[in-house]
Amino acid sequence: MKVTVVNRKGKALLKDLEVKSTDAKVGEINAAITREFPKYTVHRQRLTFGEKNTVLQGSNLLSSYGIKDGDTIIFKDLGPQLGCNATMPIRNLPKNCFHYWVLGGVLVAYPLYSPTYSPTFGGVTSITALLPLVGLWLFAQFSNYTTHVILRDLRPPGTTVRKIPVGYGFSLVSCPNYFFEIFGWVIFSIVTGSLTAWFFTIVGAIQMYLWAVKKHIRYKKEFPDYPKSRKVLIPYLL
Repeated sequence: MKVTVVNRKGKALLKDLEVKSTDAKVGEINAAITREFPKYTVHRQRLTFGEKNTVLQGSNLLSSYGIKDGDTIIFKDLGPQLGCNATMPIRNLPKNCFHYWVLGGVLVAYPLYSPTYSPTFGGVTSITALLPLVGLWLFAQFSNYTTHVILRDLRPPGTTVRKIPVGYGFSLVSCPNYFFEIFGWVIFSIVTGSLTAWFFTIVGAIQMYLWAVKKHIRYKKEFPDYPKSRKVLIPYLL
């Protein structure tokens, strides 16, 4: 069986690629692309097929998607990836660094650690009020870590396998990791009473919401059985 791989502009990357006709897996296409173009590692590749642009999973048979001799597969370059399991495109690095180093480090940390700092928008000084807020903040950090571990374990190292995330928080929203991170920064802003902290939190929340919407749409498109009851970011609301 022969298939052709083209990019999203229609340019052929691999023409008439010979694969096993009965038990060929998508992973063979991934490997062939990497052999021909070494920069396109398996983590940079997204392969789709058909009118619905169904995402092809590396461990599945080509025949399970109805791919037959002479068909065309669409390739998308996801760009260089960061993380031990290729979890973030490297093009997001400048944006993340600016957010945490400039907005977080300069606008939030610098005035907050100043000997002359005083809250400008509320702030919590009472131990009675502070302790439960610290407890909620610790809960948010633990929950954020737990959801990231779940996401990490979805993809075996060296593969492009994608699954529907389940478990801690994922039964309610598509991106509980973003929800818990925002929740933690809201607590931080309440405790410090810093206007710049609130600005940092709001900017981060907007960005994470936009990312969450994209992921939610992709999940529904990629997995026909994706739970319809899941919200995007905020349980039961949004």
